[in-house]
Amino acid sequence: MIGAEPIQKLETDFMLKTLDHIKVFEDGTLMVVFLDGTEIEFKNIYKFQSN
Repeated sequence: MIGAEPIQKLETDFMLKTLDHIKVFEDGTLMVVFLDGTEIEFKNIYKFQSN
C-alpha cells in the first residue's frame, strides 16, 4: 500500500472491538478475521524446521 506504515502498537481495546479471531495454520500462515467478515492473510516468509 502506498503511504501505509507498519503498526508499531495495537491498543487492546481497539483490537477487541474489531477482531473476531485469528487462524494459525501449520505452515505459519496467519488469517486475521475481523467482525465485519474481512479476512487478511499473512504468509510465513520464513521456513521453520522442527528438531
